[in-house]
Amino acid sequence: MVTHIFVCLSFHTGLVSNPRMDFGDTEVRTPKPEESDLSSLSSLSTSDDLSISIVLRKRTEKLREGVRSPSSIPQMTEGDNRVAPTPNELEGATTPKEEKLIGPYQLTRRKLIIILLSLVLTLFLAALDNTITSTALPKIAADFQRMDLYSWVIEAYLLTSTVMSPISGRLSDLFGRRILLMTAVVFFLVGSALCGAATSMILLVIFRAIQGLGGGALMSIVMVIVADLIEPRERGKYTGFFGLCFGVASVAGPVVGGLITDHISWRWIFYINLPFGVPALVLLWFFLDYESYKPVQKEAPQVVEIKENGAVEPFVESEMSEIETEGEKREDEEKKEETMEEKREEKEKKEESNQPTTSNLPSEFRNMSKRQLAKSIDYVGLLCLVSFIVLLLVSISFGSTKKYAWDSGVVIGMLIGGVIMLVLFILNEGFVAKIPIMPLAPFRIRNVALCHALALIIGFCMMSGLNYVPVYFQTIRGDSSTISGLKMIPLVFGLIVTSIGSGVGISKMGKPYPFPILGFTFLTIGVGLLSLLRVDTNYGLIFLFLLIWGVGLGFLMQTVVIIVQTSVDRANMASTITANTFLRTIGGVLGVLTCQTTLQSYMSSHTGLPVELLIRDYILLLPNSAQIFVEYCKAIDTVFYILCPIGGVGLILAIAMERVVLAPPPGPPGAAAPSQTPEPVLVE
Repeated sequence: MVTHIFVCLSFHTGLVSNPRMDFGDTEVRTPKPEESDLSSLSSLSTSDDLSISIVLRKRTEKLREGVRSPSSIPQMTEGDNRVAPTPNELEGATTPKEEKLIGPYQLTRRKLIIILLSLVLTLFLAALDNTITSTALPKIAADFQRMDLYSWVIEAYLLTSTVMSPISGRLSDLFGRRILLMTAVVFFLVGSALCGAATSMILLVIFRAIQGLGGGALMSIVMVIVADLIEPRERGKYTGFFGLCFGVASVAGPVVGGLITDHISWRWIFYINLPFGVPALVLLWFFLDYESYKPVQKEAPQVVEIKENGAVEPFVESEMSEIETEGEKREDEEKKEETMEEKREEKEKKEESNQPTTSNLPSEFRNMSKRQLAKSIDYVGLLCLVSFIVLLLVSISFGSTKKYAWDSGVVIGMLIGGVIMLVLFILNEGFVAKIPIMPLAPFRIRNVALCHALALIIGFCMMSGLNYVPVYFQTIRGDSSTISGLKMIPLVFGLIVTSIGSGVGISKMGKPYPFPILGFTFLTIGVGLLSLLRVDTNYGLIFLFLLIWGVGLGFLMQTVVIIVQTSVDRANMASTITANTFLRTIGGVLGVLTCQTTLQSYMSSHTGLPVELLIRDYILLLPNSAQIFVEYCKAIDTVFYILCPIGGVGLILAIAMERVVLAPPPGPPGAAAPSQTPEPVLVE
């Protein structure tokens, strides 16, 4: 009598709990009593025509290259009463200890850490560039003697980076994450080198625009790659480090910029990106290749036989045909067809390795060539979006710098044109575009819509406060830019602790929704306390206020992004993440504009001083300087009066979010869920 015992080797690591017997790197599933007379197994010997068939699955990337040598498997001898050797007997025959694999693409921990560190470094450089330049602007403008282009050194970067932020997600879907990130980093580094070598103010503005193209794209696409590489519930452990990049850069930028400008040269605030950015680019080039892998999925099993002498041989289909039922035959044929289909797909993938990864697009676009994909880009939507951003930011620049009055025809006309472009963009994305740059469907998801609104509020409150707290230290208290940056350390400390802590908390609990509520609670309290600043407020209180505010920002920096990532399907994930980043940037621009206009209006009405004279050295020359400093402090307080109710609105929206719970991380790779675990089969 021929007895076949099917045994399943798990896909990656660990043994799935079921009544099984260990077989080294394999697991032998013992049949259920009702499936066979197990008493016949107690007296197995070599006289039996015993043939044990086991279903083997590839376990790790190492095992994908081959199965353990048959000679390493102890052979059954005459008189053996065991179905398989025990683990102790196989102790010397097992494969080397395998490294734990992480995420859908099953990367080793070492490789994942290298990729993440490279991403963190590039993101930090881009975030630092937003703040490090502002300290050197007076020196740059003086060297080139072009004060009229003073603000455009910042605005050129802001303009192009804001344009690239929302479109980079869909471009990465079309042409692949790796190629887009590499291109963005190259643009950023080349732009940095050109800025450092600029010989005129006009060239510097142009080169800053080039740098912004790379900076805006890489700041958006980095978070998309993190979402690709790490399971939703585990992302919090890693994204906290990305969130604190922005906070640390906001504080470190003025300090580093001041030190470099004062002791070396302003050109090195751009050159400094090269010694850090180039190694990160090289590491990403060699290690960021996950798109060439397939995400983990169940694969059709490979059937082999263990003969009486212990030899492992491919299972011969004809041997089974004599004993299996018709239903089992059909099932086996289906599995065989699935295996053949997977092989065909892998072959096609190798043959088309030069094609971009388009698995995130609608099915009708996935097999397109690069040329066809280039033709399918939503150029109309792109034009409308770029026009809206340019008209909005340029009109804000004109109004805030007093080049044109806010009620002038130029500013009003540009704002109206921007609104028209925005309406056309929405209509195009919703009804015309085949592959929209910013799909509107995710906006109908409650949590996505709320998170986008929260992104606007976070950007508004964060950038406004980070701009005007240093103004308080430098103008009211007389600190240098370096000292004022150091006095922001309490904010950074609070941000670091809660940014990392909230990420770990999300991974442990699987519940991200409490953290935005905590974040906006602390943020609102923090900005409310900062509105109490006076010209002689005790530094201990100021540091406490900054700490509370930093705690709130830390809770918010990445938790909102995590909720967005887990609220949409893969096809819309990249475009939704970049839309959230874009809205945070727009919120920051609007916040700075609103607070700047408020401060200028207050100072103009209470002191009569124009904005260009609101500097400490000039105020000290006036006979009523003490009173002007008091009024200046009240103007800064007014800024925080605005931020406080806006933070309260954010708290209400955070409370209104759906209480999502992230799925726990998957068990050992290849271990099926309990309801999907195939039952052991004994075929007689």
